[in-house]
Amino acid sequence: MNLGAFKNDNLGQPSTYAGGVATDGYHSDNGGALRLAYHWHGSTGERHAVFSVAAKGGQLQAGDRQGTRWAVTAAMNGTWGPWNLKLQAVDYAYNVPRNASYGGVILPRSSIIAENYGFAYRMPAKGQLYGASLKRSFSVHWGPVHTVSL
Repeated sequence: MNLGAFKNDNLGQPSTYAGGVATDGYHSDNGGALRLAYHWHGSTGERHAVFSVAAKGGQLQAGDRQGTRWAVTAAMNGTWGPWNLKLQAVDYAYNVPRNASYGGVILPRSSIIAENYGFAYRMPAKGQLYGASLKRSFSVHWGPVHTVSL
């Protein structure tokens, strides 16, 4: 179990290290996060998996008003011999209050402006994300290379 509390989730560095941090009229405050994980190990060392669920939330300063933000996720990362499977589902929302304004402009409720590594972009204020990957590793003897994964 991991538990965290954050007064200022933006770290004060939105243009360099922000990972989807809301900017331009939006500011994340008073947040918290919780992650629970279960590590499963099979009878041999070649079979193992991690199952996890996590939640993150807090206040969203949207211009001159307060809203909320939250995200929940469920994930699995499992290895069975040469095979690896990763699955993840995320549900999130930035709840921008009605008539919130910044710089004299009413902020939209259907999207927010976020920033990653100095690049600002508009993203939906609510959504679901799903991801999956399947990998197969092969043993090879190519000098210093011992494994190739596809």
